[in-house]
Amino acid sequence: MDELEIKIALSYKIPEKGLTLNGILRGLQEDQNKLMKNIIKTILNALEERAIQEYKSRHPERYYRHGHQPRSRKFITSFGPIHYRLAQLLDRQTGKIFSPLREKLSILPYKQYQREALEAAVGQAIHLSFRMAEKEVRRIKGCAQSRSTLHRCVRELADDRFSEDL
Repeated sequence: MDELEIKIALSYKIPEKGLTLNGILRGLQEDQNKLMKNIIKTILNALEERAIQEYKSRHPERYYRHGHQPRSRKFITSFGPIHYRLAQLLDRQTGKIFSPLREKLSILPYKQYQREALEAAVGQAIHLSFRMAEKEVRRIKGCAQSRSTLHRCVRELADDRFSEDL
């Protein structure tokens, strides 16, 4: 298991009067999503650099760094959307361009919603309809996937579960 060390420096302006514990907690809650987005971007960047170095060290003359993808990928997580441009490598033997981080983390193409972002809605869909589950998650979190996306996710989970049982 590899270790990744991230150092974070935070600075907050604290009022001299009228400070309460609830005020501190509310301020941290408002910044929670921004902090999580920055942490995941830092982790993705570190893992990507490590994956590139692994490819280059195994075959020094075969792989060549080929910049980043022209458009950033959008990953929708439980703490909001993250936009990240994946780095690319050129395989000189085959002439193909690929993203080492996508290979390393098994990132599915054309999927924005990550499974952990769908957990709340899937839990609601068990007790409510897909439409009501979408509305409830949107009310609680401020954003939610469409009911058709939720339905597709539940179907994929059922298919995965069924294939594991066989």
